[in-house]
Amino acid sequence: MIKEFYTTGEVAKRAGVTNRTLQYYDEQGLLSPAKISEGGRRLYSKVEIDKLHQILAMKYLGLTLDEIKLNIKNLTKPSEAIEILQKQVEQLKEEQKKIEESLSSTQSLIDEISTTNKLDWAKYADTLKLLHLHDENYLLINKISDNVYERIKDMKKDDAEEIRLKYQAALQEAGICIANDVKPSDEQAQKLANEFWDMVMDFTKGDMELISELSKLSDEDSKDKDWQQKMDYISDAMDVYFADQKSDET
Repeated sequence: MIKEFYTTGEVAKRAGVTNRTLQYYDEQGLLSPAKISEGGRRLYSKVEIDKLHQILAMKYLGLTLDEIKLNIKNLTKPSEAIEILQKQVEQLKEEQKKIEESLSSTQSLIDEISTTNKLDWAKYADTLKLLHLHDENYLLINKISDNVYERIKDMKKDDAEEIRLKYQAALQEAGICIANDVKPSDEQAQKLANEFWDMVMDFTKGDMELISELSKLSDEDSKDKDWQQKMDYISDAMDVYFADQKSDET
């Protein structure tokens, strides 16, 4: 025999929650009993029990109580439920993306510490910041030597930003040259090599030790194959550029 009303204890048992949970939902304006008996007992009908199951389903899917409170009043049609659930899917995908990025960043930090066998939290903070901003320049910071990194830290903010922008522009130009099958000896590539060398000289102020360390970057392996391909292309263009410079001198 189907009962018309159920007590708090009966509803809690059926739904697998505590009495206190039902009281809390009532306090929050989420789920109120159908009526109060003469003896002061909270009584729930099938309508409230169905609503409780909606609340619990949404909660298990990750919605907050505030989000549930805003949406549950509109859930009278399947299409309305699908719309709300689809929004939750998008939110979960975004959270999943953030988790994957955090995992990747953490693994990069582990690899860096394992390779160098030392701790440099200032450098790690800069690297992780760039990772968080989806800036491919994190690859450069992750690879550079301590001497180069110290040079970057000592630069004025405007000067460092100018160098960064020039470096980023050089990578973009290299990508365009590669995509258009421009040979390293062609005029467009040689212009890139000239500008890249000017950038290096601006950064190092002619310090040959720093230049030597920067030149090693293109010889190191990278998980970002596009980055490595661009650096290799610039290196090939600069080989031609220096050969032409030497030829002009003789």
